This record gives sequence, structure tokens and C-alpha cells, in this order.
Amino acid sequence: MRRILGIDPGSIKTGWGVIEIEGSRVTYLESGILRLGSGDMSERLLILHRGLSDVIERLKPTECAVEEVFLAKNFQSALKLGQARGVALLSVGGASIPVKEFAAKTVKQAICGQGQATKTQIQNMVIRILNLPDNPGEDAADALGIALCAGYSKDGMGAEARFRLSSRSRAGHPKGGPSRPKPRTKPRTKPRPGNQDPAQTKNQTQTRQSRPGPARPNEHISDHISDHTSDHTCDH
Repeated sequence: MRRILGIDPGSIKTGWGVIEIEGSRVTYLESGILRLGSGDMSERLLILHRGLSDVIERLKPTECAVEEVFLAKNFQSALKLGQARGVALLSVGGASIPVKEFAAKTVKQAICGQGQATKTQIQNMVIRILNLPDNPGEDAADALGIALCAGYSKDGMGAEARFRLSSRSRAGHPKGGPSRPKPRTKPRTKPRPGNQDPAQTKNQTQTRQSRPGPARPNEHISDHISDHTSDHTCDH
């Protein structure tokens, strides 16, 4: 049995969610959002550390999955997000829990089947997969999606391989690489009756009429009998 903690780190609020996998059955346990406020960064990171430590102590996950940094509006936002991820990894590492990291596109591909899925699509799919009565919130749904992505593949490589294969298929490339374009052949079109030259049409008609058809057996026999009869008549 696997109990997976998914974390969607943020510098203002961090989503988390825990699922349990036994065989092919996936069970939702708990999820939530840690609101870090807008104070000093040291205070926010302390709230994050204490909150995640409490979740780990209560639910005792056997593994953890964290989303990688993929987008930041500016340098300061990327720095703060990196600090939040560092505290999340520290909290999990302090409990000796193995951690997997997934790119956002990999998570979207694993949950929705496409790497360009929207936040709303992820939430809807998470609610359907886990049979949730209510929407857990955007950040918590993202965290549950990260946990599901980790649950679909033990080492994390399966979902990434599915994403690479799907990207190649959407681009129209086979497994071996881009295919060479086939040469375009100009289709042969039959001329319309109204566009034909009258003289050419007349010649074609005469040619078809002048062609001798296959002789019928009865015609040869009748010709031979008439010739033979005429010869005897002349002799008499």
C-alpha cells in the first residue's frame, strides 16, 4: 500500500493532498491549503514548515511528490517560489520520505491526457477520479493531481514517457522521429462534357464507330452459305 503526499508549493499559499493506493484502487484521504500570509518571508516559510510537518506527522505518507518550478512572472517571484520549494523538500526530507519531482506538463498529461490542460480541467478530473463531493480548491486540487501523477508511475518515468509520446503523436511524428513529407501528386481530372472541343468530340465519335467489332460466329456461317448457294446457281 502506498500513501502519497502531493505538494503544490507557493510563497503565499501552498496546496497539499494525500491519497492512498492499493492495487488499482485509489482512495482520497485528506487535502488542504496552507495560507502563509503576506508578512516577512522568514515568517511565511516557518508557517509552511510547521504546517507540512503537522500533515506528515498525522497522515504518515510513505512517499511525496512536488511540482517543479516552471513559470515565474519575474526574478523575485522565482526566488520566493524556490525558497518555498526548499522548505517543502526540507520538511519531507526531515521525515526520511522519498520525494519525486514532476514538471507541470507531465502532471497535466497524466491527469487530463494533454500537456496544455487548464486549471479548471485539472480540478474537474481530480474530482472525478477521486470521487470528491466538493471542489477542494485550486491549490489543493493541483496537489492531489501531483500525487496522482506519482501514483500512476512508481519511478515517475512512465508519465514523462507518456507525455513525450503524446507530444510526438500530436506533432504527427512516428516513434523513430519526424517523417519525410510525401510528394504531392496532381490528381487527374476528367474533362467536363461542356468544356470539350466539338471537333475533337466528333473525331472521337467517328473513331469509335469505325472500329470493327468482333465477328459473331453466325455471321461467318451465313456468309459462307450465301456464297456457296450463289456459286451453284451460276453453274446451273
